[in-house]
Amino acid sequence: MMDIQNLGKGRETAPFPPVSHCKTTKRQGTDKTPDFLIRGKPEKSFYIHKLKPYIQQPIDRLEKHQHIDGIYPTLNTPPISIALSFRQANGLVLSWAFAKVLGLNLNRLISISFFGLNLEEDISKFRSALFDYLGAWQRRRYGAPSYIWVLESGDEYGLHIHIAVHTREGANLSRDLQTWVKKHIGLRGHFQKGTFHSRAIYNDGCLLYLLKGVTTEAKRRIQKQHGLNISSNSQGEVLGKRWGRSKSLATKAQRQHKFSKSQVQRFITQRNHHE
Repeated sequence: MMDIQNLGKGRETAPFPPVSHCKTTKRQGTDKTPDFLIRGKPEKSFYIHKLKPYIQQPIDRLEKHQHIDGIYPTLNTPPISIALSFRQANGLVLSWAFAKVLGLNLNRLISISFFGLNLEEDISKFRSALFDYLGAWQRRRYGAPSYIWVLESGDEYGLHIHIAVHTREGANLSRDLQTWVKKHIGLRGHFQKGTFHSRAIYNDGCLLYLLKGVTTEAKRRIQKQHGLNISSNSQGEVLGKRWGRSKSLATKAQRQHKFSKSQVQRFITQRNHHE
């Protein structure tokens, strides 16, 4: 367990707040330096009080997640999640249906294991570069990016990402994406087994597959609101963002097209994963 009382020591830990926010002590009537900085030992000040809510997990648990730079639990430490919330799951459902409205239906699922890549950079940076490339690739061919993604963590493939993406026959997205990934990480030869996988999406069952890692509450509300019967199984601990979508499928774009949740059932016909 991490000793919260020692967080004030040294510059390598969380950055100090403004002096005005800290407990002060009088030194010859003029010194306004925070008390815990003068003595080198933190007290129960505003700083510690405000920091506690952000320290959601002990440091030994955070060390499992080497895909994020800066493991120390500071004010900027991303939260750890074990499942998709209702808001997140609902965002995936709406984006899936809205892609069909745009004629950019998600018809290919690409899965990448980050542990299989042996990345030397932060995963969030790699993911950002990956989607920059994917977005540019789609924009050149179809006018706009169209994809959704979820992060999961498991025993077999470690931390991995599933990307449901729009492509068309003969476009060779899988080949181009593999080539880009290899070039980006400096890999010559083949991927390790299970690192990169691509398959066609034929029905809405893929959406239900992406939604398998939701909370019990999210499962109940998704079933009530959209009539979708999904599983509720934890897909492992993920530090930071757990899902996402291209801007073309986001809430702002949906509003511009006057797309609403009432239209979802028109575009998602499969209700159960095994139909």
